[in-house]
Amino acid sequence: MITRRQYEYAKHYAALFFTIDGLQRLAKNPRALYRRTKEFLFDANLRDTSESETMAIYDEALATLSQFVDPPTVPFDQWLPVRDDVSVRELDDLLKKHGSDKSSAHDYHRIYGSILSAKRDRKFNILEVGMGTNNVDIPSNMGLSGKPGASLHAFRDWAPNAYIYGADVDRRILFEDERISTFWVDQTNETSLRDLADAMGEKRFNLIIDDGLHLPHANINMLHVLLPLLADDGAFVVEDINGFYPFWKIASVVLSTSH
Repeated sequence: MITRRQYEYAKHYAALFFTIDGLQRLAKNPRALYRRTKEFLFDANLRDTSESETMAIYDEALATLSQFVDPPTVPFDQWLPVRDDVSVRELDDLLKKHGSDKSSAHDYHRIYGSILSAKRDRKFNILEVGMGTNNVDIPSNMGLSGKPGASLHAFRDWAPNAYIYGADVDRRILFEDERISTFWVDQTNETSLRDLADAMGEKRFNLIIDDGLHLPHANINMLHVLLPLLADDGAFVVEDINGFYPFWKIASVVLSTSH
């Protein structure tokens, strides 16, 4: 059970860090979010609490904090008018053909098709982190029936002049194919992500997809390191964020401020 003292401490800590001044400092140094979160989780005030209690306090602090911010948002259909045409349906068919759940379970083909259809025949780059390992000893695996690299093959077949890059923490599923290159990366390690960014050289991406670990700290690391690789007209999509709205409400303020 969370004590009142612990709750007030968490609320106080969040309010201190995420004031307007705090958000401005965070925009200049996004990695501070990870550092401050770590400091919070291991602070002496919380050392006597269990892991589950600590995380409950953290969730409560985020929920409280989200009430203090008002992220600049645009209705999704204004940001991206979703298409339903032959091109989008062809991407749907290819994702299903190659065994990706992006269309069969999530309808993401409507998003990606709407983002990319206008440039489908041009030369452009896609980067997807999280290739869908079927090795069950890896977190966020696709299960034994998963097909690693399924969406990479679908994007490659759909866009005849695009080059597709994939990355995953499971070295066993990495491969090379026509217009497909894959790399090892650990989303929880910024050095690993920077090595991936360095391997991309001067390339810029019209689409970057985070379909990896599906945890906020991994998402933040991805945004921090790989967002600069986005083309001016590109889109950065974080899949399956599990509806953890307080976190993303705060993140949207930081991202809009830093932009």
